[in-house]
Amino acid sequence: MKQNKVCRQCKSLLPNPKANYCWNCGNEFHAKTASELQEQNVLRNYVFIIIRILRLDETVYSEIKSDRSKKAYVVAFAILLLSATAAMIGFSIPTVELPFRIIYRIVAWFTWFFLIFILGIIMFRDNKSNPNWFDWIRVGSMASSPKIFYAIGSLPILGEGVNLGLFLLVTMWQVLAMTQGVKIIFNRTRTSFTEFLLVLLTLTPWIVIERFL
Repeated sequence: MKQNKVCRQCKSLLPNPKANYCWNCGNEFHAKTASELQEQNVLRNYVFIIIRILRLDETVYSEIKSDRSKKAYVVAFAILLLSATAAMIGFSIPTVELPFRIIYRIVAWFTWFFLIFILGIIMFRDNKSNPNWFDWIRVGSMASSPKIFYAIGSLPILGEGVNLGLFLLVTMWQVLAMTQGVKIIFNRTRTSFTEFLLVLLTLTPWIVIERFL
């Protein structure tokens, strides 16, 4: 006759001898599989990538550029969607309009990415940059991470002046992140004022339309 298991953590008797978890404390008896551990490590790596983007760590974009896995595209689009949602929440968009405005925002950002890409090819054509559009989509989408903080603008305790300051701060934060991404995509040896102007000037019309009109 088989004896029931006893949980080593809480000493509870387990009715099922094949149990993998303790019904009382949730203690796990079997180690995670290699695939589960790998999945966990991948998720942790992407979290660290986002943190490095927010810290304006320029070296992170080389890793994003070289990662052409399906997960990389999924994470990049998830960040873009999260940023668009946070922006709309921060701008206090009515719930009824939210889905349409989020879609519009994503389309607007892809248009912005396209403008940067085309103008970048023209401006940096003598540097043998050989940029890849799909690499740029991932880099540009991940570089949108700072816009998640637009959601802070929805807090009722913040006044109009604070909201405007938050908008300008987050926008400049993203401009700097995108500037670093442009440098990597176009294989520039160092970040110059040219990349900064390219990002800022192509973004300015959208800022005026969305915030002030």
